[in-house]
Amino acid sequence: MFEIIATLDAWMAPLFGPLLRVSIWAIVSGALSMALYAYIAPQEKIRTLQQQQKSSRKQMLAFDGEMDEMWTLIRQNLSLSFRLLGIVIPPVMLAILPVVWLVYGLYEVYDQQVLVDFGPDWMRGFDFWYLVTLLVVSIAIKVKFKIA
Repeated sequence: MFEIIATLDAWMAPLFGPLLRVSIWAIVSGALSMALYAYIAPQEKIRTLQQQQKSSRKQMLAFDGEMDEMWTLIRQNLSLSFRLLGIVIPPVMLAILPVVWLVYGLYEVYDQQVLVDFGPDWMRGFDFWYLVTLLVVSIAIKVKFKIA
């Protein structure tokens, strides 16, 4: 099932070292996942709920009354938070599938291979470098393209 990853990685091997190949895989999977999320998640609905949450938080911070009255604002804020979670979680679960698939494929290719000879053991393998690159790329894409 993961032969395609091994084949493509082998094609890149003469051109790039293993650390750069892992970074390329992270960039590709991050871009694909963020594009998928941006396409399937209801962006306007998410932005609207985020604005309502921001307004709710401002009301809570500015509130100067009895705690009994504050509970209404707290319930409103929690309700908005759970509605947002309900809207975001399904698209996130679908959008993460390319990343999960690729990580399993990369384990087949890079299982015990040391990519760098510095730092603690936990950061010498592919998984650390893949996840760090994936995180940076995903955040950059989210910010650059204003994905909610």
